Parts: sequence; structure tokens; C-alpha cells
Amino acid sequence: MLRDIFHAVGIVILITSIVTATAAATIGPLIYHVVWSINAAAETGSAIALLIVGLLFPPLGWLHGVALLLGYTWI
Repeated sequence: MLRDIFHAVGIVILITSIVTATAAATIGPLIYHVVWSINAAAETGSAIALLIVGLLFPPLGWLHGVALLLGYTWI
């Protein structure tokens, strides 16, 4: 019985670790990208419009993120 409890706890720890690592791997580049866009907007003024559109219309931001994830860096 104690062995089953330890097994269940181990599975919970494993799943938590996987979710945490996935979230960190996803959120880190996202934050970097947003900060880069804000810095670029300070210089050019064009990136701020894209940032506002991405924040006002989240599906556009999601599509942009998926495109970046798939390697379409020109979008």
C-alpha cells in the first residue's frame, strides 16, 4: 500500500515537472519577444501597432506565435 502511494506521488511529481518545464520553455521566449517588440517600437514606432493589435485581438497574436514556433520568422 505504501508502495502505491509513493508510486502515485512520483507520477504527480513527474507530471508537475513536465508541465513546469513546458511552461518555462514557452513563456520565456514569449516575454523576450514582447520586450523586443516594445524596444523596437521605441525606435521605429511600427512594432507598437503590431503589439496593440496582438493584445486587442488575441487570436492574431496566437497565429503569430504559432507561425514563429513553426519557423516562419518573416511573419
